Amino acid sequence: MQFRPGHILARVALAAVAAGSFVAVSGPASAEIIPAARRIDWDPGVRGDIPVRSTICANVRNSPYNATGNGTSDDTTAIQSAITACASGQVVLVPAGTYRITAPIRVKSGVTLRGEGMGRTIIKGASGYGSRWLIGYEDPNYDWSMSGSTSRTLTAGTSKGSTSLTTSAAHGWQVGDFILVDQLEDPNGDPPVTNDGGSGACTWCGRDGGDRPIGQWVRVSAVPSTTTATIEPALYWNYKTSLAAQGTKASGLTQSSGIEDLTVDNSVSGARDAVFVHFAVNSWLLRVEVKGSYRRAVDMQGGMWNTIRESVFHDGVPATPTVGTQYGPDRAYGIFVGPNPTACLIENNIFYSLSLMLSLEGAPSGNVIAYNYFTDSFYKDSEWGRLTIGMHGAHPMMNLIEGNHSRDKFDADNYWGTSSHQTFFRNRMYNVSGKLYGSWGFDLYKGVRYYNIVGNVLGTSGYETIYEIIGNFTYTGSKSIYRLGFIDAGDSDAAGNDSQVKSTLLRHGNWDSVTNGVVWDPNISDHVIPDSLYLKAKPSWFGTLAFPPYGPDRTPMTGQIPAEVRYTQGSTRPKPPTSLQAN
Repeated sequence: MQFRPGHILARVALAAVAAGSFVAVSGPASAEIIPAARRIDWDPGVRGDIPVRSTICANVRNSPYNATGNGTSDDTTAIQSAITACASGQVVLVPAGTYRITAPIRVKSGVTLRGEGMGRTIIKGASGYGSRWLIGYEDPNYDWSMSGSTSRTLTAGTSKGSTSLTTSAAHGWQVGDFILVDQLEDPNGDPPVTNDGGSGACTWCGRDGGDRPIGQWVRVSAVPSTTTATIEPALYWNYKTSLAAQGTKASGLTQSSGIEDLTVDNSVSGARDAVFVHFAVNSWLLRVEVKGSYRRAVDMQGGMWNTIRESVFHDGVPATPTVGTQYGPDRAYGIFVGPNPTACLIENNIFYSLSLMLSLEGAPSGNVIAYNYFTDSFYKDSEWGRLTIGMHGAHPMMNLIEGNHSRDKFDADNYWGTSSHQTFFRNRMYNVSGKLYGSWGFDLYKGVRYYNIVGNVLGTSGYETIYEIIGNFTYTGSKSIYRLGFIDAGDSDAAGNDSQVKSTLLRHGNWDSVTNGVVWDPNISDHVIPDSLYLKAKPSWFGTLAFPPYGPDRTPMTGQIPAEVRYTQGSTRPKPPTSLQAN
């Protein structure tokens, strides 16, 4: 049995783990692996998991839609008309073929758009395409700024763990409404919360021009009175009424929708973002390939309980650019999470040939990024080590990064402000050899607080030579597991180093290549690492692979994840562009 955070006080029988079975042992542990104040009970993704829908409402190749799938004709109207006519709970089938589109395809609430497999059913943007995105979830009434709703001042129920909100005036909310709970900046708090970073103020990292850079979505499950509302999930944060904590109703939602078993090809259209997931709830991408990311392969904004699973994201646009143009800042990203996606699940996916695989920016909270395979990062300066997962805009909090294979570093910068309370658990992370600069596994900048790094396998024996960098250093040859507290990527001077990055960092039960052993926090006596912080049991999609795949308590410490197996065995996988040097 695997344990959610709420069950961490249970113990795992070591003999049972060694035998491959998982048995709970009664009685409290001697200490919590991760103290309760630093974590939540992660419960991400579509409620009850992705549904299997079997009723086909339309085949887009049939009358009256008559899509051609020949790669030449414009099939936009045919596909969109089939979606519009489809009843809730049913499927629009897009048979194998290449469907050229010239305008965005919007998948409406309750409908699944299903192809016949990645690389067989291809939705391809036309050359000269003029819209921002190709396909996804964005209701025509989507109110991205939430300015069309009246914000209600919260007077009680704003503490972490609360499931009941009290407003100063009648809120008008109903059961089933989705509410964003947020507050103003807290630059002097512990931790500090601010959208002011090394590049100035982030104006999009939350409502009110970015001045509300921390928050989460909740669903109203009951309305006891005109000024109270019962919510789910429980609050992840101690929101402060003194900092104008508010609740604002979201409008323009897309709910219970799916995109499955197809390729989205943006390689010649170059739409800014290939797939939109905007204000979606209980919706999903399943076995979707996104080929060609000009800015972002997937752009997620707001929403809750969404799942992205068994998908593939790769290559910038164009596929073989001039060095320094495409694989640079804000170009060729994989999934962009923010602002405000809550309790979403990004699980068992492949990311390659991108400049940044996954970015959390603008107050994403309670999300789980798990068992993904990240490899072949590109950047305009090939001498620098690149990052795979980055916290880049205020204020990501209480997100879980578990069981990923990362062929490059994790990063939390201060470019657009602060972040805190991220948990990195049982990941395999190592630096890429041959880089002159930036070879450190975790790069946690000034303003980063209360990160948890637990049960990971870090580095490669014989490559990294420094455990942590906190003082003056030279870039060339400084290959380390951690770099802590610096102002920016170019800072190598201890002057101004933020010592609280290290003092609030929890590192426990990690194997690293420098000490060549497992480093434990001396203040935590419990050395039994849970198998998972969100899964109840080994998932069926792991098949015969060992679970958990990574950890200092495993023999061997590093196994394989299903996404890695799919990647390494993919005979039709496109080759990386030869004009760039892969990280």
